[in-house]
Amino acid sequence: MARKSKKQKKRATAMRYLVVLLLIALFALVVSMAMKEGGLDFSKIDLSKLDFSNIHLPDIKLPEIDININLPGSGQNPLLAQPGASPTPAPEPELHVYMIDVGQGDCMLLVSPNGKTMLVDAGESTALYSVRTFLKQMGIKHLDAVIVTHPHNDHIGGMAGVLGTVDVDTFYMPDAASESSEYSDMIFALNKQVVKVVKLSAENTPTIPWDGDVSIEVLGPFEDVPYKSLNDYSAIFRVKFGGTSMLFTGDAEGPDTLTAEYTTLARFTPDKLKCTVLKVAHHGSLSSTSDAFLAAADPDYAVISVGKDNDYGHPHQSTLNKLDNMGVRVFRTDELGTIHIAMDGENVRISAYEPKSVTIWSSVKDLFKK
Repeated sequence: MARKSKKQKKRATAMRYLVVLLLIALFALVVSMAMKEGGLDFSKIDLSKLDFSNIHLPDIKLPEIDININLPGSGQNPLLAQPGASPTPAPEPELHVYMIDVGQGDCMLLVSPNGKTMLVDAGESTALYSVRTFLKQMGIKHLDAVIVTHPHNDHIGGMAGVLGTVDVDTFYMPDAASESSEYSDMIFALNKQVVKVVKLSAENTPTIPWDGDVSIEVLGPFEDVPYKSLNDYSAIFRVKFGGTSMLFTGDAEGPDTLTAEYTTLARFTPDKLKCTVLKVAHHGSLSSTSDAFLAAADPDYAVISVGKDNDYGHPHQSTLNKLDNMGVRVFRTDELGTIHIAMDGENVRISAYEPKSVTIWSSVKDLFKK
């Protein structure tokens, strides 16, 4: 049998490396697809029990290859950084709000500049998979705070399931109950996890402690007001970071007396409602976002959580016209899916949320991370 030449040996070795790289690429593709579906959890893999001692690769010197791999969240490849090169400046601290696409309902995740987390509402029970998947993609296993704006099913339907998935420190909700099974399930889940529950009202919780760099002022509901509907018990609160802010409104109605918008306007000066971003109340319904309330809020941007082709006609054209007449730029979940709002204290960026891409390097790195 003829002996292989050095050239043939090198060619065979190169082919083996090519096969290894192709296998890694295939593996990364599978991981990427699975992670997007929220179906893999590598935290349960004990890599310390794997034995790589029998794996031997030929000891050859490969030619240098100029590869530019951008890791998620970085502007350069740290593996290729040259000595003496200027480090990438640290990103400015930001307050992030994710309006999760849950169809006809509300669910928002807040992440503070210092990494604190808060969930506002949890959509219908049918949206639980979407909420859980999003929290998993974001790596959320613990919530510092949860706010239920009011106990309608399109706001609390998925809350029992969320409480069964993540740990919660403090749970805020107004003094309003519901006879629905979703409400009963939520109360049962709260008791099971032994979560601290705080009554949310302008009198009892004028501010919510969360992150030292972020202020949260509660502007409703009021304990002494016999509101007309359950929607008007909605928590109205403003989250402020530096010179940027977002006003949350639940399903607050207006402008009649004994409505949430009316009583908040009557008891607070307009500057308390002034915001950069307005979460449009009640999915943009005709009965919310009164002229006076919108004038006081005076937002630059508005976000609407609404189901595509819903049965209620939300958002109502009249509400959209009001926003348009004030020059407010509107973002909707039925058009964009999940919406990402980033505030750095001076500027605001709003866009459709795009999950971080999973590269070969990040997939392998995350798999072997201890």
